[in-house]
This record gives sequence, structure tokens and C-alpha cells, in this order.
Amino acid sequence: MRRLGKRCATRGTQEVAKELLNGRGAWHGAQLVSEQPLSEGERWRLGLGGVVQLAVALAGVRIGLRSLGRRGSGGALLPRTLASRVISEGRQIRGKFPPTASANEILYRADTRGRITHYQVYGADGLPVMRVDVTGKPHGGVAAPHVIEFQRHRAPDGTIYVRPSRKARPARADEIP
Repeated sequence: MRRLGKRCATRGTQEVAKELLNGRGAWHGAQLVSEQPLSEGERWRLGLGGVVQLAVALAGVRIGLRSLGRRGSGGALLPRTLASRVISEGRQIRGKFPPTASANEILYRADTRGRITHYQVYGADGLPVMRVDVTGKPHGGVAAPHVIEFQRHRAPDGTIYVRPSRKARPARADEIP
């Protein structure tokens, strides 16, 4: 992890890894793990869990399983989850989510510490498909984290508009960043 420079030498690898996992630094941390193999000493200091968390932050990147402690396995392609897309492709906003966005865009709101609190996924037509509330009030009797899906309606003049569903469902593990 030579690219971390002085931060690694002064505070230790594990502290730097924790910092990288919080907020926007997760993308950079996962790139460090995927692009540069860790020495055995760095793996021990970081811990297997830390290496896996950094790698999962950028799901879909080919990493060598040897860096995770296995021998002769080659590379593995991690599954691409919605939560990993929010971290890698999402764009942070403030205030309310807009009624339309770019095609297949993911917008998110974060707290003062950089943790994602809500995100909204838009479809190919730029209209919202679903909103995930990681924190906040319960909706429809479902405590956070929960998912509110948007329903599409067609007006008599042919225009399509969306409205959030009145019912919420619990968020799956792959939907929580």
C-alpha cells in the first residue's frame, strides 16, 4: 500500500483502511486493493475482513484471491450489487430528490460523516424506480432500512408520471450500502 504514503506510516494500515471504508473513500480503497497486491504483513495488519470489505466496495472488479489468503485460485469476479453501484456510481445531492434525472442514474443523500442515508434509483427513461431509506422514520409500519418503489401511471393525454407506493418493504442486504 505504498500509494497511501505518509498516512499509512504515521497511523497504521488498519486505521487508514477504516477511513477508506467510510463515505467517499471506499472507491479509492477498493482500487488500492484490486490494483496492488498486499504483502503478507499488510494482510495481517489489515485483517482478512478489512481486505474483503475494501474489495466488496468495488464489486465487479477482478481481484486475486491470493491477496485474501488463498493459493492458486486465480481471480474471482465479485457480484455487482445495487449497494456497490451506489458507492461507485452514485452522485451525492442535497435536499429533495429531483422528479427526473439522467438515464439509469443513482442519486444519494449523506449525513455529515459521509454515510449514505437515502438513495434513489432512476430508470432508462429518467423517472424514479425506487428509493431506499437507510435511516429515518418508518413508512407503512416498516422501519428503516426500507424500500419504497415507484408506480408508473398514464394520464388520459398519454403522459407518464410516477408516484411513490404507499407500501414499503424491508430492504434486502444487497440494497443497503
